[in-house]
Amino acid sequence: MAGLSFAEAVAAAGASIERALVPGFAGLDAAEGQARLLGPEALRRNPAELVRQSRTKASRFDMLRHGVADALERGEALPPEVLDWLEGFLRGAERRPAARRGRKPAPWLNLVIWAAVRALTEAGLTATRRPGRPPLSACDAVAEAMAGLGREPRSYEAIRGIWHATARTVARID
Repeated sequence: MAGLSFAEAVAAAGASIERALVPGFAGLDAAEGQARLLGPEALRRNPAELVRQSRTKASRFDMLRHGVADALERGEALPPEVLDWLEGFLRGAERRPAARRGRKPAPWLNLVIWAAVRALTEAGLTATRRPGRPPLSACDAVAEAMAGLGREPRSYEAIRGIWHATARTVARID
């Protein structure tokens, strides 16, 4: 826990979760929220694959759009294939594919929980813990924050399950 104490981690997780669960947070629906949270990570992991998938999948197009915006905001260099996509997008040659009907995005709450755990891991906490170890992981902090907010899920096991399931969603982009 290099950067944060456990109490600070719980407070930070609680604040980010509470902000994200305000009705109409940033005017986002679940699909837009998913794209905003997962896009930057997907762009860093495998930009060429994200560009390829963005041509046939609306959700990947949105992830790429948000990933590019995040990279530009941070002043990061974009890979050549992403620059080609951006040029096409700005000229109108790259258009968002039609979304499939009836498909539901991942639940918003799971994405908020995943983002809270991820932020804490970036601040130096380990994501999970081994059995028998003190409850000082990012998943423990998020579980405690959820309990403090009076929200479900609030157990370490449930938060750990959401962390792993959502991480698999992100990894599918690779």
